[in-house]
Amino acid sequence: MNLSIQPRRTAITGLTALFAMWLTATPAFFGHVGASSRAEGLSPAAAPAQSAARAIVALPEQLWPKPVISNHPVLPFLRKLVNGDFGPQPAWKLPMLLHALTQKPGDAVITAYCEEDNDGGGCYTRWGTHVRRGICAADARYFGPGSVVWIGDPINESLIVEDTGSAIKGPNRFDVCVSGHHALCDEIGRRHTSYIVLYRVPPKSNWGDKPSGWEPPVLSLKLAANVSE
Repeated sequence: MNLSIQPRRTAITGLTALFAMWLTATPAFFGHVGASSRAEGLSPAAAPAQSAARAIVALPEQLWPKPVISNHPVLPFLRKLVNGDFGPQPAWKLPMLLHALTQKPGDAVITAYCEEDNDGGGCYTRWGTHVRRGICAADARYFGPGSVVWIGDPINESLIVEDTGSAIKGPNRFDVCVSGHHALCDEIGRRHTSYIVLYRVPPKSNWGDKPSGWEPPVLSLKLAANVSE
């Protein structure tokens, strides 16, 4: 046995266990650790009040799933998330984003609508929820309610599909709900950006209403088993 590397392997094992604990712990166990959200502009929304928000465990990049695609658009955001820049987040978010690092981003066309001016679509989504930041509209032929997609610059966030729209057609067409007024939507305009499907719910014609307390699933992850010496 090479005793010289044993402490390092023990530390890595402990970190892996800490990450597993984060996935199952109650919010009361972690509380609010670290700085409050320092996000500005289009940075991620804080976890909803009904969500089981947890402080993000500082998981070393050596343990992130491999192989990570070079210059992956999720990387800058994920590093800030793990660093605690955005404060507590819902339990499902970190595993989905870590898993995304192994997926090749696609090209999406996005537009935006906002909480204060929803383009005549009303204040409720197709899934029966309030129009709000953190959701998007997608084509119901490709995405069922509760699907989750990552949208790149200038959004840089994981969004839950809770709405549809007559102009939202195609597997890579999304309408993103943002905070603020219509000027922000005009600033985003219609543009191309990267996207990754983090979680896909099979399409269905009858969406019904979002179940009370529903959240996206917490995906299981295969963390990197070894650290290069």
